Amino acid sequence: MKKFGFSIACFLLVVSLAYASAPPKDDNDSAKDKSITGCLSGPDSEGAYQLKTDKGSVEVGGNDQLKDHVGHEVKLTGLWEKSGAAIGENESQEKSESSAKPAGKEENEGHFKVSKIDHISDSCTMK
Repeated sequence: MKKFGFSIACFLLVVSLAYASAPPKDDNDSAKDKSITGCLSGPDSEGAYQLKTDKGSVEVGGNDQLKDHVGHEVKLTGLWEKSGAAIGENESQEKSESSAKPAGKEENEGHFKVSKIDHISDSCTMK
């Protein structure tokens, strides 16, 4: 009986260690790279670039090669971020403008940190 109890304890220890060492999984799968396609413009006064997609506009940044693709249609790969600082926005400019923004606007604003740029076209077809 003691061996059985010891075996169960060892099994639970192994399972808990395996679970603890596994990477965290988010329901939205936010830890995996995403891709968005659109027309790149910018940088704006905060230092962020804008990607105009068929669904709207997204602030993008975090990649020095973005400057080479302004005015182009591109496919960007990266991660969604909660903060503009994560994509290289000028925080002092962002803070001074945040007092002029309606409360809660920043929480709904998407920031996309670019890890890869795929050039699609030298001109933009999206309006």
